[in-house]
Amino acid sequence: MNKEIETFENPSKTQKKREAAEIQNLGAELTLMQPNELDRLGLDPKLRQTIEEYQKLPNAHGARKRQIQFIGKIMRSCDVDVIKKRISSLGNTNKKTLDEPSLTDELVEKIATEGDAIVNELIANHKNLERQQLRKFQRKISKLHPQNQNEVKAKLRLYLQANIKTE
Repeated sequence: MNKEIETFENPSKTQKKREAAEIQNLGAELTLMQPNELDRLGLDPKLRQTIEEYQKLPNAHGARKRQIQFIGKIMRSCDVDVIKKRISSLGNTNKKTLDEPSLTDELVEKIATEGDAIVNELIANHKNLERQQLRKFQRKISKLHPQNQNEVKAKLRLYLQANIKTE
C-alpha cells in the first residue's frame, strides 16, 4: 500500500509571521527615507500618506510602533518585491548617507562639546532622531574621562549613521 504524503500548499503560520515581520521591517526602512527618495519609489498613495503620518507622530505611548504595524498591513497588499528592487536601485544611485567618517566624527565631537545646542539643531533638521537618545549619549560622554569616551562615541556614531540621511 502506497500512502501519499500530503503536501501543504499554504505556508505555515510561522512562515506567515516571518513574512509579515519582514514586510513590517521594510516599512520601517521606508519611514527613515527622505521625502524626495519616497517620491522616486512611486509608492501607493495610501502607503505614502501613512508614512508621512508616521513621521509626524511623537514617540509617545507606542504611537510609532502602532503606525509601523499599520504600514506593514498596508504593504501586504502591495508588491513588496517591486518596492525592494526600487529601494536597491535607489540605494545604488543615491548613497549619500553619513558613511563619510569625517562628517559623522565631526557631529559626534560637536555633541560631546556643544551639548544641547547641537542636539536641538540636529532634531530640527532630522525628524527621525530622538532628542532623549542624543542627550543620553551627550550626558554619558560628559561624565566619562576623555580616555574612556571612545565606546560611547562609537555607539553615538552608529546611531547617527543609522538614523541620518542627507540629500
